[in-house]
Amino acid sequence: MTDIRHATNVEVVSYAVGVLGGAKRLVHTERIAVLCQKIAPAQFSWVLKDYRSKGWPDKEVVRNSLEDAKKEKNDALVIGKYERDTSKDGWRLTAKGAAWFLSNRDRMTSQLEGVPRYKAGKGEKHLLKQVQDHSLFASFDRTGEVRSPADLYSFLDLLNCSPDAKDDVIRTKLDRLLAVSDIAGDCHVKQFLLRCGKEFLSE
Repeated sequence: MTDIRHATNVEVVSYAVGVLGGAKRLVHTERIAVLCQKIAPAQFSWVLKDYRSKGWPDKEVVRNSLEDAKKEKNDALVIGKYERDTSKDGWRLTAKGAAWFLSNRDRMTSQLEGVPRYKAGKGEKHLLKQVQDHSLFASFDRTGEVRSPADLYSFLDLLNCSPDAKDDVIRTKLDRLLAVSDIAGDCHVKQFLLRCGKEFLSE
């Protein structure tokens, strides 16, 4: 396996999340750790020679790198958390992370051997179709506008949010759809979602 050259730990973990489908769903930390060790064993393997030769990933390095990738100073490429309880553990790309993944995917994959290449698939297409079939998107398609507060409840319905949902919940769900639209390359859906965010969410 060829190591990635000149890639930081933050870049490697963010790339791994993208390859594993993290635009549309949460990816478990251990899955990310295994792929990171394959991509960049010098950075993500155990230290002692006896164990390093076994090809075991150092999950602590991966977890710390993911936490770094969450930080605004590193462009907040991922969102999520590590938990021993697998039902609570997981990471996904943010909208910024999806844009970074698209911009850097060719650079990263050109230096790898045997790592699965991620392509937008049925999951992304299904989520985008849900947006495209929604009445609020149809209205935007006709007029180029969304209206506040008239369309607020339609927007919340689109995101499957309750009427009293807090802004951080709404932002998280909107960000997920933005990441998917980026990965799928659907600029029209992305423009619609950005307009909704500007109209319905406070700064």
